[in-house]
Amino acid sequence: MITRDCFPVTGYYCDNTAAAVSALNDSYCPAGHYCPAGTSYATEFPCPPGTVNNITHRKSEGECQPCPAGFYCESVGEVTPDGPCSPGYATILTLHQLLC
Repeated sequence: MITRDCFPVTGYYCDNTAAAVSALNDSYCPAGHYCPAGTSYATEFPCPPGTVNNITHRKSEGECQPCPAGFYCESVGEVTPDGPCSPGYATILTLHQLLC
């Protein structure tokens, strides 16, 4: 049964604006993002700067992982770090941002 009503559970999103939704099977939260209950579209909640997430179905910001030591992650929705820190610089965590 296809319905315009969609109430996504955590780890999934539900964008029913373009077409009716028949199942959430293809609407899992993408890597780099998390989807709490009620998420409307795939990129609504990106992991914050200073974090990475290469796994789908994440449910909360707390599941975004800190950027690995020696690397920097300056953008939102990172799946992998942006790159390594320059030689002679260390990674410092300050309010969700890892600085080299």
